[in-house]
Amino acid sequence: MKTTIKQWLLAMTCALGACLPLSSQAEPYFTNREGNLIWDKATNLVWQRCSVGQTWDGKTCASEAKMFTLDEAQKQAGNGWRVPTIRELASLIYCSSGQTREKNDPKDGGPAIAKGCDDDYSSPTINTKAFLAVSDSDFWASSPYVGDSYFGWVVDFLNGRVDNRNRDIDKRVRLVRASQLSGSEAASAFSIKIPDAREGVIAEMKNLLARGPQALYMLAGQAQRGKNAEINGKTYSAAKLYELIIQYFPQSEFAVKASDQLTAVDRTERQTNAVRDAAAAQRDAAAAQRDADRNASNRSLCFSEVRRCEARCREWGGISENSCIRECQRSCD
Repeated sequence: MKTTIKQWLLAMTCALGACLPLSSQAEPYFTNREGNLIWDKATNLVWQRCSVGQTWDGKTCASEAKMFTLDEAQKQAGNGWRVPTIRELASLIYCSSGQTREKNDPKDGGPAIAKGCDDDYSSPTINTKAFLAVSDSDFWASSPYVGDSYFGWVVDFLNGRVDNRNRDIDKRVRLVRASQLSGSEAASAFSIKIPDAREGVIAEMKNLLARGPQALYMLAGQAQRGKNAEINGKTYSAAKLYELIIQYFPQSEFAVKASDQLTAVDRTERQTNAVRDAAAAQRDAAAAQRDADRNASNRSLCFSEVRRCEARCREWGGISENSCIRECQRSCD
C-alpha cells in the first residue's frame, strides 16, 4: 500500500517536532544580558547557569565544579538561592532519544518521575546550550529520601537517571530560586532565547524522512549487507532505519518488509551474540585450565623443594630439626 499525502504530511510534521517523541522543556529557556542565569518559563524558576564552584566568564562556565556531601551542599544556599528539589532538578533532564526508562517515585505526594533516558541518547542529558561545561555526573537534590535518611536524591546527568546516593558522598550542586518577577518583567529581564536542544535532532530526522520509505529501505539493506549507510556524515544501522520506516510510514508497503527484515536482523544479532558468547566462554575455560595447570605445576615444584629442605634439616639434626621441617612445610601453605 502506498503512503498517502496525508500520511506523508503527518510524517513530515513529526519530523518538525510536533509528534517526534523527544523530551524537551515545554517552553524554551531564556538567559539574562549577562548570560549567567537561565530562566525556565515553564516552571518560572531561575537557575544558576554554572555549577557551584564554577565562575561565569561572560562566555562559559570556567574552572571545575566543586563537590559536596548533601549536608555541605545545603550550606551553599543563600540570598534566595537553594538546592533544587528532585522534581525541579529532574525538569532539567533532556533525553535526545526521547525515550525514558521506568518511573521512580520520590514519595512526595506527586506522580512518579521518569527514571532515566533510554535507547540511543547523548550525554550529558541536559540542554548543553543552556547549561555550559556540564559534568555528566550526579547532582544533589534537597528532597528527603523517604524511608532512609542515610540517603539523598540525585540526578545523574550521564544518563538522566533519578536515583539515590549515600548522603556522605561528594556530588555536584546547581542552585535555583523562584523568579521574583512577573511574567512580563521576567520576559524583559531574560530576553535572550536559548536554542532548543531538539533542533539538531529534528533537522536530522527531517532529512531522513524526506528520503521516503523506499530510499530508507534500500539504505537499510545496504547496512545489513555490511556496507555503511551514511547520511550527512552519520552512519545508521539497518535496525535503526527499519524502525524509522515502521514508525513513520506504517501504511507503506515497505513497513511490512521492514518488519520482516528487522526480525531477521534481530535473529542474526542473537546468533552472532551466541557465537561470540560461546567463544568467550571457551577462552575463559581455557584460561582457567591454564591457570589450574600452572598452579598445579608450581605446587609440585614447591613440594619438591620442601622435600629437599626437609632432607637438609635431617642432615643438621639436633633439637631444632622439627622446627626446621615445619618452616619448610609452611612455604607451600
